[in-house]
Amino acid sequence: MAASGGQSLPAPRARPGRPAGVAHPSAAGRRMKREDALSPPVHLINPMTEVGGSELHTVDMWRVLSRYTRATVWSERPVDPQLAALAPVERIHLGKLHFPRQGVFLFVGAYFEVGAWWRFARPSRTLLLYNIDNPRRLEYALARLSLGGRRRVELIYASKRLKAEAGLPGVVEDSPIDLDRYQPARAVPRNEFVVGRASRDDPLKFSDDDPALFERLAAAGFHVRIAGGTCLRARIAPHPRIELLPVLSPLAMPHFMLGLDCFVYRTSPEWPESYGRVIAEAMACGVPPVVASNAGIAQHIRHGENGFIADTNEEVMDILLTLREDRELRARVGVAARRTMEERYGEEQLARIAAYYLRGEAGVPA
Repeated sequence: MAASGGQSLPAPRARPGRPAGVAHPSAAGRRMKREDALSPPVHLINPMTEVGGSELHTVDMWRVLSRYTRATVWSERPVDPQLAALAPVERIHLGKLHFPRQGVFLFVGAYFEVGAWWRFARPSRTLLLYNIDNPRRLEYALARLSLGGRRRVELIYASKRLKAEAGLPGVVEDSPIDLDRYQPARAVPRNEFVVGRASRDDPLKFSDDDPALFERLAAAGFHVRIAGGTCLRARIAPHPRIELLPVLSPLAMPHFMLGLDCFVYRTSPEWPESYGRVIAEAMACGVPPVVASNAGIAQHIRHGENGFIADTNEEVMDILLTLREDRELRARVGVAARRTMEERYGEEQLARIAAYYLRGEAGVPA
């Protein structure tokens, strides 16, 4: 993502939810005031009603920005308890005059309605993350947030593909990943090669060819573990090597990833994956990914080096058969996948991302 050159940030605060070093109260107070004077508050707005890529993006952006300024997550709807366990969420209530007033406003997604409170806010900047391919919703959201053109709205895209299709100026920013939560573990010998996948429990999140692929994999001796796969039970014959699991909680996802030998992800043509945050989580855990060419994250995958690109069942089968037989290749690709995530979401890169949100000026289009 592009960030302004030479932009300095206040020293990072203690990471939210983690122990901080003990300091004299007066010194800590002076430091907090100095940081707040340098950095505007940031308000992240998202419904937060169910666990998904946009919601987890909101949580991780809150985690990153809270190190440098006052960052707050806001919702107009009841919040999913699993998300509330990851980040504090303020409930917007216009009648009680409880809503964000000033600072930088980041709307994480163009797919949800924004209430009347927005007319009374006085943002220094308005940012809209466009992360689901829906041009009509983008047009509507821009009109709503700009109040008919009276306010400037800066666009952020989840991938280069989305930006190219939208044809509007903006920057490209991936969804940050918590590399402390998602990290490789020592390899544990397994009797079976485990192929996994995770997503919302929705048929649109799967390729039309996935049921046949999963059955072929099981017949070939692979173990298939699908989190968010109960929607496929009517399309896949019961098999002892196919697990169709409900959606996992965010806290359980790192453990799930570490139980896999490979992560396979394709979606329906009706729902092209704008980025594919869950693929990045697998890569951060050192799990080799096999993804479709239309996934946004494919722009970061170098075929055969840090992952694989495959669209057809035959291509996927060939790759998985090779990985099962070649442990050295599997290990090498897993290490490279982790390194890619470290390069994208290490401390230096996260500081550049934070600088973009906090500097108070328009970004350079990526």
